[in-house]
Parts: sequence; C-alpha cells; structure tokens
Amino acid sequence: MGKMQKYSRASIAMSLLLLAGCDSGQSGNQEATITSDELTLPMPERIRSINALDPNDINGTAIVNGVPVTLQRNSDGGFSGDIQVPAQSTFPVEIEFSEQFSGQNLVLATSTQEVTTGITNQQLNFSRSSYDFASHDADGDSASNIVEREEDTDPFDATDNPLLINVAVLARRPQSLQASDFSGFFFEANVGSDTQLLSASGIDFQGDFLVADQAPVTVSVQMIETVTGQQLAVATQTRELNAITDQQTVIFENNAYSSPDTDNDGQSDLAELIAGTDPTTPNSPPAPPPTNTLTTLFSVPAEIQDAQSIFAEFRLDDQLVSDIVRMENSYTATTNAVSGSIVELDVTLLDNFNNIPYVLATAQMTVTVGSVAQTISFADSDFQLDIDTDNDGVANNLERVAGTDPFNPPLVLLPNPVSCTIDPIPTASGLPGDSVTVENISSFIDCGADSFAINGSDISFSWNQVADSISWVIPADSIGGGIFELQIDVVNPVLLTEVYQSATVLADVEVEVVQCTQTTRLVQIPASSDVFLQNNRVFNNDELRVNSINRTTLISFDVEQQESAPTAAGLVVTVAEDDGRGLVDVYQDDVFEWSESDTSISLPDLTRLVGGRDGVWEIDVPYTIALTALFVNGPVVNLFLQQGDGGNDVSFTSRETGVPPVLVLEYTGCFDDA
Repeated sequence: MGKMQKYSRASIAMSLLLLAGCDSGQSGNQEATITSDELTLPMPERIRSINALDPNDINGTAIVNGVPVTLQRNSDGGFSGDIQVPAQSTFPVEIEFSEQFSGQNLVLATSTQEVTTGITNQQLNFSRSSYDFASHDADGDSASNIVEREEDTDPFDATDNPLLINVAVLARRPQSLQASDFSGFFFEANVGSDTQLLSASGIDFQGDFLVADQAPVTVSVQMIETVTGQQLAVATQTRELNAITDQQTVIFENNAYSSPDTDNDGQSDLAELIAGTDPTTPNSPPAPPPTNTLTTLFSVPAEIQDAQSIFAEFRLDDQLVSDIVRMENSYTATTNAVSGSIVELDVTLLDNFNNIPYVLATAQMTVTVGSVAQTISFADSDFQLDIDTDNDGVANNLERVAGTDPFNPPLVLLPNPVSCTIDPIPTASGLPGDSVTVENISSFIDCGADSFAINGSDISFSWNQVADSISWVIPADSIGGGIFELQIDVVNPVLLTEVYQSATVLADVEVEVVQCTQTTRLVQIPASSDVFLQNNRVFNNDELRVNSINRTTLISFDVEQQESAPTAAGLVVTVAEDDGRGLVDVYQDDVFEWSESDTSISLPDLTRLVGGRDGVWEIDVPYTIALTALFVNGPVVNLFLQQGDGGNDVSFTSRETGVPPVLVLEYTGCFDDA
C-alpha cells in the first residue's frame, strides 16, 4: 500500500450506508463505515447469496482518495483496512469485489462514488444499484461474470455460457405524482438477481436487463427517495413471470403501486413526501382528504339468459373493487372516493368458455363525488351487449346462447353439394421411379364457378395450384409394360375431407419396360444446416436441444436428385452430453426458409408428422428415427424435432462436432451404376 498522507486539518469519521434491498422501507440495509483511521466494507448481498462461491475465495479492495487500501477479512464476513480521510474535501471511493477462480482473479462487482466531507461525521448512501455487475465479462460471451457464477458456468470459457433472455422494464410514474411537482427521487428495478437504475423517459422510467433463462422470475420496481439521510422505497410493484420469452417487456402501470408507511402514522411515505411532511416520524402527518361512500347497484340485463353462471367485476378509476355482494342476479358494490373528485365507474359482466373468461357486457358511468354518501344505479339500457371478441359478426352474448366459441369465428363451408366432373387426362409414360407431371389440370376438372382442391388416394401426388399441375412418382416396383392408374378426389378447399367428386382418371401411365436387376442401396446425407430454438431465439453451437416447453431443433439436408423415390428413410442422431427420455417427434416442412445466421426464427405451423421415437436417450449413443412418411422432392429436406409432453429434455450432437445428424435414404430399383 502507498505511504499514508498527513493532513493539517482534522480527519473526520464517515459512515457509508449500502442499501441492499428496497422491498419495504429500509429493510435489508447493510452498513459500511469510514472512520478517521479505518474502512469497513460488507460483502454485497448478491455475491454472498451465490451457493457456488466459497466466501474464503472472495477479495475486497478499495482506493480511498487515491490511496490503495489493503483489506483484510473480518469476523462478520466483510473486509476492513487502515485509512486516513481528510475533512472538508471531496474525494473518490473506489470499491472492487473479486473471486479467485481457477487460479485467476475474476472481478464480480465495482463501485465508485465521490465523497464530500464536512467537519462532522456524515452518511454516504450506496444503493444496491450503485454496484456495476454487468460490465465485467471475462470471456466476452455477453454473460457477465456474476451471472456465470450464479448459473454455475465457466466465466473464462466463452463456449460454456448460460442462456440469456432480454427483459425490458418500463415503470410508469405513480398516479399520485401526476399533479405533483415532487421530483427528488429515482427508480430502481430488479429482474431476478440483477438490479439497475432506470433511466427517465418523459414521465416514465425504463431499463434493459439480460438475465438467465429460467422461470419463475421475480421482477420488481421501487421508487426511492433520500429522507433525513435514509433511502426509502416509497412506492413499489412486483410481478412474477412464470414463463419468459426473448425480448419480453414488463410494464408497471401507474395505478398499481403500493407504498409503505415507515412511521406507522396511517399516511403512506409517498403521501407524506408529496405533502412535505417527514415520513420517518409521526409528528405531523398530513390531514387525510375527506372521502364519501359510494354504493353502486346493477343487475344482469334481462337480455342475458341463464344468468346463474355470470360473474361481475366492478372498477373505480381502473381500481378493482373487492367489496361486491351478489343477491340472485343483482350486485351491490361499496367503495370510498375523495369528495369533490370526478370518478369513472366501470361494470363488466363475464362468463367462462372452456374455463377461459370472456366479456358479455360492459357499462360505464362518470360521477362527481359529493360530500355525503351516494347511491348510483345502472339500468339495463346502460349496458353494451354487442361485445364480439372473435369479430365474426355475432355478439358474445348470442354465441353463449348458441353454445358456439366466442374466441374463434365459425368455420365457413362452401355450398354443398358441389357438382364436379373430371374429364380424361392425357396419357404419359415413364420408367419405374420417374416423376410424371400433368399440366393445366384445371382444364380437365369442371366445378362451375365453385372453388375446389385436389387430393389423391392410393398413390400420393403433389398438386401445385399456382402452376396448375399435378405430379407424382411411378412406383419403383411397377412392372414394365403395365398400366398405372391414378385416383383423383376433388374436394372442398376449406374442409378437405368433404369430397365433391372422385374418379379413376384415364391418365394412365404406360410403364416402359426396363431390363435390369433390382438392387437396394443406401444414401447417407449429413446435415447441411442445424440449429436449435429456445423461445424462437437461435442457438448455433455443438448441441441440438429439444424439450417439451420451449426448445425445438431444426435440421436441413441438401438432397441430390435421385432416379426414384426412396423406399425407406431414417434420421440418425447421436445423444450429446445431456441424456433424457420420452417421445421425440419429427416434422417436415420443405417450403419454410431459414439459415444458421438467423438470430430469431418463428416456427411455421407444423402439420406433417413424418416419424418419431419414444424411449430412453443415452449419452454418446446413435439412434435411428424411422421416417415412415417422409416425402423427398428435393433439393432440400427440412426436419423439425420436438419433444412430447412429459419428457425429460435431451441434446444431440450438431454438425459442428463432426458427428452430425444424418439422413439415410434407401432406394430400391434399377440404377445406372448397378
């Protein structure tokens, strides 16, 4: 340590107060002290709470007024060292907490603050958001050192990092402050274990957090004011996120704050600050404004049938009123409001469909609160009954009577029956395994002015509505010189199971005779691209993960044109370092476009299930998933792996490991190289 500096004027004792928690008033405070000859620092709560840390590996260092301070661990688990502090001057105090991790010094948190001293002792307030945790990232993987230690990943290994989620916090200025010029406060937010000051944005406050992907996550916001040397959380809100997604925004509304009452005088700290009184002593609380009791009466309108299942919500200025009593189909709601104020009364009548609430009717009324008790009544005509959640032109109340779904419009079917005819289709010819295409297919099908779709039975074929063509593959086992018939179904384009017309068409395919010996061969195609998604966020590394909640694996294969259709197919995947169990389904969608360079991918509706495997998945074991319904039309095959409900998540090796997923196609027929 550098040589101690002497001062001609007296040194003073200083107390540093570190605010470790703002959940209620001053609870959770820690104290650090600077006296004329000693600095004492507690260990920050966030560091002390990490189970993976050994407290004996934590080091605390400080520079006070430019002089390094050697700190030693004390009996309280904190640190102390010898200092000298000048009176009547301004100087910086720099603090650093670090850990000896794998033989290296790992910085976990730092804090710097200017100190101005007088001639007497004073307090210096460090809120918990004064500590900088976020900017210390030893391996540059965007996960700070403190987060890596909390998630028990290696902070010096950029490939071993936790999955992170972006959470934006927007805190609206408390409603009680809208008409007040009170402004000596700041906002602080907590997302999980991360704490930050929020930046002012107009009358709102906002901040961005990068936190580990886990649920549930507690998010809270506190409005903090320094009063008589103490930092008080004078307004608070807390939200519990049971599931989080990337780029999630959490909004704290202006009418949902709670406010402590530090001095227990019946007036909240926030109300006392607005009134200019001291919230820490009960000597002169502001006089409460006069209030009046409002009694609101309303009934379920007669147009709503079978009202027994109906329930009601009543709000005064967006505040839900819990004091509501039901008698048969009539309700009485009682609340208090400030005399002379103008308030809005809001009634909502609801029912449940499949255990999900939906609105049947609403009514609003604006009332000026008088100086004596008032009773307000809603009439049936005050209710709006045309609420239509699914915008299908039928009000929710009428859908309730009909028993239809108020959240989804009804399926609109085309007129039935539709009369269609199918004319003979020109004859084509080809070898077994050849692809055959018929152009201008609509010229052979006549449904008048009605729309139609085309399906096939017996042999699958592809209908391209834009190109107005159908194509199929001659079975590889077709007998040379034989006749191949195709079954065509003309169906309802909305309800595909409704057949308008079905016929065995005359578009026979003359199968040419080929002289050869049929053989079977396997084509093994390594993955050309592979990633896994977590909440639509793309991860392109050496693992392909699936779980039943929020992880899906995408694999793409470049398939060269073959001489025939495959007679069998399978997907070979090898389990990586995370074993598991349960069903893994494989879906196909060759039209969907994606790449490994994408940062976010929104999955399409996966409807084509081509295979799956149910059972145990053991580490380092390759498994073949039979793809019994795979359709190969080239040049790309896109497969999507999803885990069924109740399974234990599993990871597979990606193409980055050298053990990529492999698409195995079996072909049987006559080959040029046979």
